[in-house]
Amino acid sequence: RLVWTDKERSLGVVDGAWTKMYNNLVDFHREHKHCMVSTRMEVKMDDGTSKNLGTWVIRQRTALSEGILKKERKQLLDDVGFVWEIDHYDVDSSLRARQWEEMYNKMQAFKEMHGHCQIPVNYKEDPTLGKWARNQRAFERTGRLDETRFERLDVLGFVWDPCGSHWNDMYTKLRAYYDKHGHCQIPISYQEDPVLGKWVRNQRMLETNGTLNDDRFERLNALEFVWSPNQMRWNMMVNHLKEFTRVHGRVSVPDKYITADGAQLGWWART
Repeated sequence: RLVWTDKERSLGVVDGAWTKMYNNLVDFHREHKHCMVSTRMEVKMDDGTSKNLGTWVIRQRTALSEGILKKERKQLLDDVGFVWEIDHYDVDSSLRARQWEEMYNKMQAFKEMHGHCQIPVNYKEDPTLGKWARNQRAFERTGRLDETRFERLDVLGFVWDPCGSHWNDMYTKLRAYYDKHGHCQIPISYQEDPVLGKWVRNQRMLETNGTLNDDRFERLNALEFVWSPNQMRWNMMVNHLKEFTRVHGRVSVPDKYITADGAQLGWWART
């Protein structure tokens, strides 16, 4: 930041307004590591008013081109890496391009650390990254994402449809359960994976409401998915009865017999 000496003040070389704007530029550079200021960037002055830092930056370039920028001021601006040769009307787009690259680099770092690009919108460690990822999906859906950027994200393994990706992950878990147990009768309160139990329930609700797409319906049917909760309960109780018979060597279940997972097998067998 620029601080004037008493001698300089006494000689009348101090321009308080210019100094204030310059110091704001220094602060901007310290935070962003560049001087590509957007024309929408407002800063507060000592008198409480707001000034446009981006417009001030443009005026410095204009002053240089017209030969009226003081040599001392140019040196001060050079010291913070001021960019002199730039299309005034392209500052915002250049800034956005730089910001996009910064966020893409963050995405790469996330991928290297976690092995995937499934960043939640409310990513607590870096909320801006989660929102940026959401915006890229929105741009892609509306045809506003540059083709080169799309390809770079795609190669990185960017998840364009988080909901679809989540569904596939849960389906993989369900298939593993089916391979292990021979059925998909997962209770809602499935303790080993509560999320899977709720997901199974949600698939039934979607099918009942007519909002489960045909492809997913067929994939679930391939695992002998039980769509009716009543049918699922019946099948579960039958399996409990088979297990009781295997262990005890009889099918006569005591009236008050309850299974390890809380199923009232005795009551069910009696009714």
